[in-house]
Amino acid sequence: MKEFALRFLDGYAKANRLKPSGIASKETVLRVHLAKAFGDKRLDEISTEDVQRLKAALIERAPKTVNNVVTVLSVVLRTAVEWGVIARVPCSIKLLKAPKNEASFYDFDEFERLVEVARSEALALQVVLLGGEAGLRCGEIMALEWTDVDFAKRQCSLGDVLNFL
Repeated sequence: MKEFALRFLDGYAKANRLKPSGIASKETVLRVHLAKAFGDKRLDEISTEDVQRLKAALIERAPKTVNNVVTVLSVVLRTAVEWGVIARVPCSIKLLKAPKNEASFYDFDEFERLVEVARSEALALQVVLLGGEAGLRCGEIMALEWTDVDFAKRQCSLGDVLNFL
């Protein structure tokens, strides 16, 4: 798993031009969860029981988080089959039932209070304003680069960010 994880990030996530937030998410899942659970294990030796143990180890996490972890595992294993690294996916991976959450929004007064609290830390204020005033989502904020900022005009160009969506 450890060896294939790096190959997967470069050859799958980056090569398929996933959003920066998607690449970062996969890298984190691989490093924090999958390398810990299956690091030295051969891909074709990962059993359904191993997957269930992983899900049990994540019992304190939300179902959506657990599903994200096992989905990355599933994609890694399917990619290994496509690349001829293993002959078949060696285990069954089933997702947990996860309730669908509705997006919640701050009203104007709540948003103003959030801005006031965030003023004590420059980065927090930037994130709050990009989300609340510019309407950017987390992944869009993470995709921003310095070249997207025009300091002379005091504005942000979202052209490159929107290309990731």
